[in-house]
Amino acid sequence: MICTRHENYSFNAPGTEFDVESVAAFPWNGWQASSGISGNLGLEYAACWTGGAMALVSSLRQRTLKGGHAKAHLGAMTALVCSMQLMLRWGAEQIDADPTNRSGQLFPVALMVRHQIERGCTEILDRFGRTLGPRPYAFERDNARRIAELTLYIRQCHAERDLEELGDYLEEHPEFLQKFN
Repeated sequence: MICTRHENYSFNAPGTEFDVESVAAFPWNGWQASSGISGNLGLEYAACWTGGAMALVSSLRQRTLKGGHAKAHLGAMTALVCSMQLMLRWGAEQIDADPTNRSGQLFPVALMVRHQIERGCTEILDRFGRTLGPRPYAFERDNARRIAELTLYIRQCHAERDLEELGDYLEEHPEFLQKFN
């Protein structure tokens, strides 16, 4: 399995390591640990997804790429991984700054982080296949497993349901994110 959970949520792949510390759960808009959003508001899942994407990029970097398009995909995938790591760090900083959610803004922050990570992973899966064609899916056991597992893991995202909830929150709280401008 690509994602390994420990006391703190960790991912390790060749040449990569990523950790997200767990924090206490608290209710927000009816969501609690029982809803599937737990600990650090589901960011541990997003960290796992990021780790899966990092493993694919690491695998691609170990190859000799031929042609400008393959190198362009590698560059785009590397930029996506960096953006995903920054989003996770930003989400963790928001949790650390308000661990009891006095602002009431941590759940929408988590929804935004999870959305960005899921979209980045989806694009990395697409670019990985466009770069290497069907071979990794059919003939490379480790990469086929990575692709299948990451595809499964990102289904933990609630997609448009989360975005609808985020939109509802933004409609009710026009002041949201003003402190970040």
